[in-house]
Amino acid sequence: PDWNDLVYNGNYREALDVLHSTNNFPEFTGRICPAPCESACTLGINSDAVGIKSIEHFIIDKGWENGWVVPQPAAAKTGKKVAVVGAGPAGLAAAQQHSSLAEVYEPSPAGQVRQIPCGIWNEV
Repeated sequence: PDWNDLVYNGNYREALDVLHSTNNFPEFTGRICPAPCESACTLGINSDAVGIKSIEHFIIDKGWENGWVVPQPAAAKTGKKVAVVGAGPAGLAAAQQHSSLAEVYEPSPAGQVRQIPCGIWNEV
């Protein structure tokens, strides 16, 4: 990815911006991803594979250290409510991208669906 070159050249803030352009929550998705791309990396034929996961960790950690990680409100607010079922990474990303009025729901172990409080979209 483009952010590999940006990190290599010391452009950490720009690397974070590029990372956020394709990943809403790298602070946790990068930590739970098993990184199958690393074992499939063709550089591994002759050398060490690219450590995508560790580079992503570095970028987001650098962003937190420098206060660059800030809420990313939806680009366009329609005033309509959006209900998202599933509070995993994909559900939270969908809620973040589609509305500041998102309500996120998650099934409980008992089978009921409960609302998850997600106040991070209420900042603007």
